[in-house]
Amino acid sequence: MTGAPLSQTEYAATTKALLQLVQRLTSIGAHAVLDVPRVVVIGNQSAGKSSVVEAISGITVPRDSGTCTRCPMECRMAYRKGTWSCQVSIRWEFDGTDRPLEEISEVQFGNEIHDKNLVELALRRAQFAVLHPDVEVDKVLSMSHKSLRKGIAGSVALPFSRNVVCVDLEGPDMTDLSFIDLPGLIQNEDDHLVKLVESLVVSHIQGNALILVTVPMTDDLENQRAMTLARQVDSKGKRTIGVLTKPDVISKGSRSRDLWMDVIEGRKHRLTHGYFCTRQPDDDERDKGITAEEARKFEETYFATNTPWSLSSKERFGIRNLSKTVSPLLAKIIKDTLPVLSKKTAQHLKLCSAELQALPEPIDDEPTEHMRNLITELFEQFNDHVRGNEGHTAMIQGSRTIFEKFKRRVRSTAPDYIPFLKKEYDQALRNDATRTNESGDVDMVDVPSRGHFTSPIEVVHQSELTNPRKRSRDESATESNHKKYKTLDGSKTLPVKPVGVGNSQVRPPVASNTNGNPSTARPQPETQEPYSDGSSEDSSEEEAPPGDKNNEEYEEDSDIASEREAEAEAELEAEAQGRDDDETDDDEADALEAGSPNQDGARVHQSIYLDDVRAQITGSITRELPNNVPFRAKEVLIREFQEEWTELAKTCLNDVRGVVTAVLRARVDEIFGRWLLLHSHMRSHVDALIQKRYQKTEAFIDGFLEAERSPFTLNGHYYQTCRDKWLSVYRGARAKKTIALMDVLHASGTKGFESSTIALAKNQRQPDDASKEEKQAVALAALASLGFQGLTAADLQMLHKPDEYDTEMMVMAEVRSYFQVSYKRIIDTIPMFIDTFFVKGIPVDLRIFLREQLCLTDESASSRCEYYFAEDDNTVARRQELLSQKTTLKAVKDELDNFSMSHKKQ
Repeated sequence: MTGAPLSQTEYAATTKALLQLVQRLTSIGAHAVLDVPRVVVIGNQSAGKSSVVEAISGITVPRDSGTCTRCPMECRMAYRKGTWSCQVSIRWEFDGTDRPLEEISEVQFGNEIHDKNLVELALRRAQFAVLHPDVEVDKVLSMSHKSLRKGIAGSVALPFSRNVVCVDLEGPDMTDLSFIDLPGLIQNEDDHLVKLVESLVVSHIQGNALILVTVPMTDDLENQRAMTLARQVDSKGKRTIGVLTKPDVISKGSRSRDLWMDVIEGRKHRLTHGYFCTRQPDDDERDKGITAEEARKFEETYFATNTPWSLSSKERFGIRNLSKTVSPLLAKIIKDTLPVLSKKTAQHLKLCSAELQALPEPIDDEPTEHMRNLITELFEQFNDHVRGNEGHTAMIQGSRTIFEKFKRRVRSTAPDYIPFLKKEYDQALRNDATRTNESGDVDMVDVPSRGHFTSPIEVVHQSELTNPRKRSRDESATESNHKKYKTLDGSKTLPVKPVGVGNSQVRPPVASNTNGNPSTARPQPETQEPYSDGSSEDSSEEEAPPGDKNNEEYEEDSDIASEREAEAEAELEAEAQGRDDDETDDDEADALEAGSPNQDGARVHQSIYLDDVRAQITGSITRELPNNVPFRAKEVLIREFQEEWTELAKTCLNDVRGVVTAVLRARVDEIFGRWLLLHSHMRSHVDALIQKRYQKTEAFIDGFLEAERSPFTLNGHYYQTCRDKWLSVYRGARAKKTIALMDVLHASGTKGFESSTIALAKNQRQPDDASKEEKQAVALAALASLGFQGLTAADLQMLHKPDEYDTEMMVMAEVRSYFQVSYKRIIDTIPMFIDTFFVKGIPVDLRIFLREQLCLTDESASSRCEYYFAEDDNTVARRQELLSQKTTLKAVKDELDNFSMSHKKQ
């Protein structure tokens, strides 16, 4: 071969270094992860590809009928003074199942060769070893031609392999060049083998590869599958060089020679780097032992003496001209690619490291110990949510919202007592409606039914009604006869007389059940509209006990507050310095929400009248002394408002359970999600623990609610003060015979004594309030002169003739006041039980419970945990692939860095 002159004239030291760099990169497998510049020789089977390879390299490659090359062969040539040498190696990149190895290795195959005649057998042995990875290499190295053809019993050869046979050639007649010879494309084989070879070819010719396509001139160019594949990856023909073979087979004078000249000279099927025509020794010449140098001389003589080849430019004929073109092209591609290669290496290394980090770490710990660590991690993460640590407050905040909702729902169960008989209330409603119609102010209207503690009308000047300081007494006297009420639909307004009723449908009587107790049937609520100023009719604060700080305005003006109540208020104010939730500004929000009948699932309660209470008392009498109210009567009325509490408490517990379960399951998913079986079992175990704690908490709640069914309190002062205030409200309404006052009471409803008593006092005032106070002062002075000292204007209410329903009003006041006492207990105790025994109880049991469920203390714990931690095959394969890529990329980076540093110094 005449490669030495090319080496000496075309390659400088830098070019030689570039080619050697690429060879080193390829040897460490850089081409598997990066687009490394290379020369690839492809062609159809029997296209003369082996002859071209022999002509470039100067060695003899294996030849057989049919497919001979069944794995890639990388030929790496280097010019060196001295003797010629050859070293065969095998680069193992894939395992026997064609999966990438974690680490690419290039292993020498046999000793260095100094006789060219021994190369062909060495290459056959190397390919046999590649196709029989189960056979020991030492055994293959001693096999002869005959034994290689025969094979080894029990060992089945792979049809093809991606592992590479590497041939390093050095000598004075070598050109610094490297190329990869791929198996010839086949057609008359099984379809999967055809696709396998094509896939192997395509994987090598993509990217920066310089493609040498061998094309026999005995066939049409369009029929060459190799050329078709080259066009698929290099559509513009910028990286493809056509190598035409077997020109001597075309007979002289044949028109085919002229057609091929059009291709060689660029008139048809143009490529950027064109076509080269070569002539290789035929079988007879090879059998005579023609040398490489003789073959090149015969080639030159043939093209110089045969037309039309002799008439064309000599630059496109012969292996020597092909080599002169390929070598500079490869050097230029390498030089242009190096900066991009360095950048790509850094990017790939970063992405590879990131993906490896994203994959779960392989477990190196003892399986049982690793399981314990994961359980501890689950406990610590969930406990952060239970404690409400920074960044983990959502669960506790969610529970608080549920507890507030529970509070409002319990508050909605307050009994709705009306201190009138059903008949007189009904008649008063009808009389008022009739008077309104006769007055000619408005037409008769159908009065809508009233919801729980909700007025059927909107007070136009509600703010003035509930805030007496906004109006002078003169204004009150002037406007008291002209206050307007409007219906909910806003279509009509009804004038209200000083003595009369609001517009409400008569409440139906309370039905009796089989044991004679009042039924707890509830009518459906109605929708309540907002006031014209944007506020709600139910906008006052939640009911506070009498004497709350918010009642001080009223106490200063009210003519019905006793000195005893004032003293009680002072004590309650001192007691409530921390203020219960329902006595603070939070009640404003509660009151607004309570205005919607179905808010938070609150139910509308049926109103209870004096005759309902009397019926209950009468039906409860057994052996009591005369004029004694049976305790049973009060107990039944108390249990009426408690009936819904069990359901409300269970709903609260279930809602909290949902929040806690979501958080705990999310932690389980995060920690155990990578192991499908373990993840499934852990979710089941966690659900079982939640159910266990749920049942325990449920038992505590049931016990508390059962105890709550027996009326009891030591909070006597609060209870007594509430009772006196409610009794005063009921008696005052009865004394005035003014159902309109009860409409005001209902308008404030469960929102507290503050709004109801202020409204009541406002409506009780007559235009002659000033003269009335003077008369009261005279009366009190007269009584004092008779020895009745310490009386107040409120005590004068006792001089009224006793109401025949005073006993019933007392029962109403006692039951209504006991609701306040019991309500305050339950809205604290139930949330405390849920938080203590359920929310905080789960982490208490979590670690021990999970260890017991997973049996981490028995002898088989280690094997069981190892089975749980078995990884998915895809994950294992991907991790191995990434580790292999990372190792290769680090080696590539080191090579590029070293090359850059060494050439900077130069």
